[in-house]
Amino acid sequence: MKPSDRRALASIAHMLALALCLPSCYDDIRLGGRSLTFIAPDDAGPQDGPNQPTRDNATSNAQSKSDAPSPGTGQTDRTPPVDGGKADDASTDLGASDVFGVDAPRADEDGGDSEAKSVCGAPVPPLSVRPPKRVVTLYLAAPDTPVDDVLVRRAAFERALVAVQRWFAESMSPNYPVETFHFEPPRVVQSAYTRSEWFDFDENGFPAPDGTKVTCGLWAAAQKELGENGVLGSLGLPPVGEAGTFYVVLAGGGVTHGCRGSSISVVEEMLADRVRAHCPNGVYDSCAKRCSDPGGLGDADPLCEVFPSNAPGYGCMMVGALANHIAYGFGLRPPTERTEEERALCEGSTIMDQWWNYGRSVTLCDPDKRDLVASGFVAGP
Repeated sequence: MKPSDRRALASIAHMLALALCLPSCYDDIRLGGRSLTFIAPDDAGPQDGPNQPTRDNATSNAQSKSDAPSPGTGQTDRTPPVDGGKADDASTDLGASDVFGVDAPRADEDGGDSEAKSVCGAPVPPLSVRPPKRVVTLYLAAPDTPVDDVLVRRAAFERALVAVQRWFAESMSPNYPVETFHFEPPRVVQSAYTRSEWFDFDENGFPAPDGTKVTCGLWAAAQKELGENGVLGSLGLPPVGEAGTFYVVLAGGGVTHGCRGSSISVVEEMLADRVRAHCPNGVYDSCAKRCSDPGGLGDADPLCEVFPSNAPGYGCMMVGALANHIAYGFGLRPPTERTEEERALCEGSTIMDQWWNYGRSVTLCDPDKRDLVASGFVAGP
């Protein structure tokens, strides 16, 4: 791979992360003058014991010292940390009627396969597993985002999560057949920040108390919302950094600057747009497309100008970036951070090394599988 291509890959790598919350039983929110009610499932997944936060209590949002944001998807020679592109208001304010169409409701959880995969964007059920540790997902929707757009993006976010969950189950075989994680369905929470503010955080960073800017702006804004602004407390959820819970958050805006951490990962909102337009089923099938295809994002997405997102056969690579973020939250690390022996087993073949080859040539290496089993985040049916 040419150095220029490696640098280009990094601008794409600078864009995923997720992490966050779920209402207790009912969560009523108002967006665009309309009221949405999301009902939490009766079984929200396993609960952990007494709170044992591993956070830095000196910070206002109780950020864990070990959970400092890591921009991109592993700072290796393959993905050097460089800034990605930006989009103006006209190119990123996507309307449901123009881009997304109508979304189907969420499928019931099921352990079997679904014929819905043959329909572009139809919901596919997640696998039914119950590991001891929980993955909580949240969409911090801006108050000025049209409600139809919120619903469509939430559905695309969930489809990507299901695809990643099923990919883990497939990749854990044959050592640990069908072992994967359980995630609580995404819940929408109204953000305190407008859409334009989220895009500003993405491009320019989040303002710190001392007047400087936190580079990972989406990550810092989400941390403040969850902690200082009281989102997690109001929903009865544990603080970020507490053992046994990993948060995945879809930000209320942003194009390329998601960040990951060991307790929380925050991804830019356009991740959902990319999944909806280019990989609606979360896998490479007849519905997958590239930027320049009819229905592709084209000029609306700055990453469509960057290799390999503009190349044939890479429409689902952002699902791979999400998989990389989730795996990092479970404790997996890139081959460059492993022993020489483990590096030889993982380099070039793991999602922690080449996430853009999701669905093409990468899987989980044996050390990855071993670490996942030990993490407490995966289990079999």
